[in-house]
Amino acid sequence: MINKSLITSRQAFLLIVLANISTAVLFVPTTPVEIVNQDGWIPVILSTFFAALLLYYPLGAMCKKYPEHTIIQYSPLILGRFIGKLFAALFIYYFFIIHCLALREFGELVITFMPETSINVPIIFISLISIYTVKCGLEVMGRCAEIIFPLGFISLFIIGLFSIEQGDYTNLQPFMESSIMPLMIATLSPLDWLSLGLVFGIFAPCVNNKRSLVKIGIYAVFLSGAILTIFSIINILVFGSDLLKILNYPLLILSRVSKFEPFERIEVFIILLWVSWVFIRVSLFSYATVLGLSQLFNFTDHRFLIVPENLLAIAYSLFMYDSFVEMSYAFSISQLYYISIPLGLTIILWLTSIIRSKMKT
Repeated sequence: MINKSLITSRQAFLLIVLANISTAVLFVPTTPVEIVNQDGWIPVILSTFFAALLLYYPLGAMCKKYPEHTIIQYSPLILGRFIGKLFAALFIYYFFIIHCLALREFGELVITFMPETSINVPIIFISLISIYTVKCGLEVMGRCAEIIFPLGFISLFIIGLFSIEQGDYTNLQPFMESSIMPLMIATLSPLDWLSLGLVFGIFAPCVNNKRSLVKIGIYAVFLSGAILTIFSIINILVFGSDLLKILNYPLLILSRVSKFEPFERIEVFIILLWVSWVFIRVSLFSYATVLGLSQLFNFTDHRFLIVPENLLAIAYSLFMYDSFVEMSYAFSISQLYYISIPLGLTIILWLTSIIRSKMKT
């Protein structure tokens, strides 16, 4: 059952942006820099265009073609009952894994500031808020995004503006030192971040303006890519590629070196920004998981699944990795796996939809 409340195009746009960058903005561009050094900002630009071409345009086109169905519902309509249900199950699994990863990343960041606090505490705390939000419905998430995103964007703007004077432009030289193949490999990490907008396939039927579904996804990924590119360049300017390779949270360190006179501890704004943004991501992917499960098994209501799904996500997020180092290593070697579901399955779904339409005509 889809929540009967509708969201505006602007709210849908902001939900996609927050799903894409809420955690990525903390880490960018550490993984690309490890591969292509000072050219680490170029893969972010390339991945933005790849994501727009391979995910957001096909996804928006299918959402527009099936305006009253989610990606879970129209997968069997396109591929047949058995294969379509298999694709739908893989999409739901992807949403659940991202939910768990968001919880674990939140817990790891909190315990870096409060090392004596158990990681269970922040994960359970944000899960309780998420349970209440998902029960309230998608409209509440959309309204929260309208309030949270501008405040976070202003914080990022202030940090970027007052830290860029600390940068050294020689850190960007030489330009395009890397060859094409390393640049393509380096795009996997930012492409993984920007592929999280697959969740748009779940809440697209709730957008009040169905004619703008393609534009919403395209505009959202370009804004997401622009923000990540800008902070990739700023981080390379300030820290240099060698130092970025060993930093876990470059944005936090950047907030400490920026000189903003009214405030001495501007990193507090980053913590508040990230907590609010990751709350949207956790709630959104929990919503996508439970709604997808209810549609896969034809339940009339998805709300009774919210608490069990969150309890399972808490348990999985706590036991999936032993430490932040292990989580980072696992992420670095499994990027191709994580982008294969949103990109690979979506492309297959879209091409099959086109072929079936041409066969009918």
